[in-house]
Amino acid sequence: MFSPRRLSIPAVWIATCLSWTHSAMAQNSSQGSAWAGAHSRAEQTSLANPDWSRHSPATDYPMVDNYKITILSDGIMGNFTIGEWGFGALVEVTSGGITKRFFFDTGANPQTVVANAKTLNINMCDVQDVILSHNHWDHTSGLDTMRSSCKDTNPDAFKNAYIGGEEIFWPRVNSDGANAALPQNYMLGERPRYLAQGGTFILNSQPTPQFLGLPGVWLTGKIARNHDEKTYPGTPNIQDLSGNRSPDLMPEEHALVINTAAGMEVVTGCAHAGLINTVEAAQAILGGAKPPVTIVGGIHLFSRPLGDENTEGTVAWVAHQLELNGAIGMLGGHCTGLERVVVLRKLLNLDDSVASYSTVGTRLSLSDGITYTTPALNTPVISPRETLLQKAACGTSPPTASCQTTVSVWNYYLTNRINSNLRVLVVGDGTQMMPVQQYLAARLAAGL
Repeated sequence: MFSPRRLSIPAVWIATCLSWTHSAMAQNSSQGSAWAGAHSRAEQTSLANPDWSRHSPATDYPMVDNYKITILSDGIMGNFTIGEWGFGALVEVTSGGITKRFFFDTGANPQTVVANAKTLNINMCDVQDVILSHNHWDHTSGLDTMRSSCKDTNPDAFKNAYIGGEEIFWPRVNSDGANAALPQNYMLGERPRYLAQGGTFILNSQPTPQFLGLPGVWLTGKIARNHDEKTYPGTPNIQDLSGNRSPDLMPEEHALVINTAAGMEVVTGCAHAGLINTVEAAQAILGGAKPPVTIVGGIHLFSRPLGDENTEGTVAWVAHQLELNGAIGMLGGHCTGLERVVVLRKLLNLDDSVASYSTVGTRLSLSDGITYTTPALNTPVISPRETLLQKAACGTSPPTASCQTTVSVWNYYLTNRINSNLRVLVVGDGTQMMPVQQYLAARLAAGL
């Protein structure tokens, strides 16, 4: 077993901020050559001629004294905990003499968050509030179970669920005739179960300052789509109250923003609204200020191609935009993709002290930085071996265009071409899935 590793993010942030001016001067000579593509960009050291003066902490706005985010649902299990395709985190914030605890998303299996909280000796029954980032089952399935498991102990437990838009309850329907009327939205069933237990949904479609009375904490409200980042599902269609159907762009998605003396934390569920759109929405809340930013949660890059900085929505474009926006840290989990964390970290010139893949039990706080128990998961995949992994997963040499993102997709989906004896998990939609231990074992079996 790996022993927990604690890294002081604030110290790294301060050192990073102090080095920006010097780095910008040293790197002006690289104008015109930076971001020539994802792989060549990995060898660069910084974006050419950035305006680093734009990335100072937003001290003119309320700032929290401390925060702690504990991951309780994610794809990688910790010691004796449960891993799943889902996301849920406990957030604790101290600000203005007030300390509040609340949840951001509730996991996929109804029992996961409850079981993992018990294993990690976390009392969750004194929590009253939960933010639901969007409607998908892998973020919402634990809601009524979390309330029912704590209601006898605390009648107010999980009584408030904050949503970004009424669209969270709109049906998602197939467009083909046979299944046209089949709703595909878990919240259509979860809503009456939660309401029957005395729960309340609270709409926050507009930016919500001082969330729960905490200075320096905001909900973004609905997120403007200034960029087409293609991290939305598109299908099945979303059906509005008049019965009209359109591609599902997840209009209800919202995110959590925490402003600190070191920068801004942005917590996402899947970033279906687009990570850069989400960061820009957070900046808009701060009057357009561009403080250093750390991303926490699912970023939905596992299915996106590497691309380059000129192709909107690709991984390299996202990294380019993050650098322009002063990204200094990342705790990527859930739908981010193991390999995609490694790629982003390389492109942003960060190390695993500030850019890591989260596991169940991982903690991030302003005072203590990241605590995680599986540092080996952050080991980079050498490029030639990445090609071998693509070949092994796709069964083609060289990989076909349709397998361009297989390395990342294969973090979760087993093709049975490496080791047919691996135990395959099946999620609710019938998709084959494997836990990270199987992924690592298969990678080892492939000589990687």
